[in-house]
Amino acid sequence: MSVKKNCSYFIIIFALMSLSSAWAQEKLQSENNFVPQIQKEVQLGNQEPLPSALNPKNYFALFNYSYLDLIIPSKYGFTAGIFSTEDESWELEFLRGNLSVPFLIKDLGSMSDDRISVIHRPLSSKTAFNFSYGLSFFSFTTHVGDKLLNRLSGGRFTSVDLINIQSLGFHLGLGHRWTFNENIILSIDWISWGQPLINLKKESSFLDYADNPEDRSEVESLIKVTSYFPRLSLLKVQFGMSF
Repeated sequence: MSVKKNCSYFIIIFALMSLSSAWAQEKLQSENNFVPQIQKEVQLGNQEPLPSALNPKNYFALFNYSYLDLIIPSKYGFTAGIFSTEDESWELEFLRGNLSVPFLIKDLGSMSDDRISVIHRPLSSKTAFNFSYGLSFFSFTTHVGDKLLNRLSGGRFTSVDLINIQSLGFHLGLGHRWTFNENIILSIDWISWGQPLINLKKESSFLDYADNPEDRSEVESLIKVTSYFPRLSLLKVQFGMSF
């Protein structure tokens, strides 16, 4: 009886010792796995953040500059937008170009070309590439130069709008957009195309007063060209931040 009792004690002690040993080995293994994980996180924390196409913020504001742009080059403006999801945005873009030197017809005064666009931009999380599309409002205004102004009937005018054209159309574009440090945005639209389709306003006060057939013919030709002239843009740069 005492032998059986001693065997029972030995079995219980052996089982407890086995459980204790297994628990100690499991604890040591977890500690060994924990240290490399901490070292990995520290190393990642010391690395510079890589640029990404995605942005965790909700809103953003950008400054725009488009040197190669039609009808008037060197357009500038701004963009205000919202990230509807992590990989797509909706944007309101404004661009303006001014020019005082005539290059379409002689004797022109100053010209201005404005473009307001509502743009949807899906973003690729892997390549930062994007294809943008949307609707655009176009406004093109030209003022009469001094030579044409002096030839108007009566010579009573000091300033006359040569043409004023407003229209609606579409926007298409291809580009890349990167995000640095989670809120700094750099974007390049390699090419974008704005095309007027519907004329909302087309008027020329100059034609109401001009008597010279040659002047009238030049202005009428200018109206036809600018009414549906494509607005092509190359290498448009955008820079700003999200918040």
